[in-house]
Amino acid sequence: MSRQAPPGKTLIDVRRLAAIDMYGRHGSKRRRRLILAEFVLAAIDIPLLGLTLVQAASVPRVFLGAYLIGVGLNFVPLGLHAISLSRAGRLGTELAGVDVAAELRRYTAKHLFIGIPLLKLVFGVAQFAPSRRAPSEAQTPAQAHSLAVGRQRKG
Repeated sequence: MSRQAPPGKTLIDVRRLAAIDMYGRHGSKRRRRLILAEFVLAAIDIPLLGLTLVQAASVPRVFLGAYLIGVGLNFVPLGLHAISLSRAGRLGTELAGVDVAAELRRYTAKHLFIGIPLLKLVFGVAQFAPSRRAPSEAQTPAQAHSLAVGRQRKG
């Protein structure tokens, strides 16, 4: 089951961004491994570099370090999605029925948002949270069941 947000509903779908970036133009295994390594290493190394700069005595280095920590944390959801998409068949399932060339053009420009500290981390958490949310405690089990049945009849 793929958690795909309808186009235009979110500014950045972090999972789709990771999938498109891993697939690229041709979907080679080499590219998948390189992008996976990029995301995971960036999620570790950039915040560590930022931490070393934050410990400096000069104010500009502290600001640069804080910025690098924020940018590095943007790679955490990308890395987690890349790890989950690297399992056999997951990337193909995620991109089934998708015009990869159009999505690649669209997400290439959106990948520049990585420079805004914590932005992709916030989007990643916000997009992950609804899929894990349980039915509202205010609803009784009968109400939740009737809502689910109503959705099935419409679809």
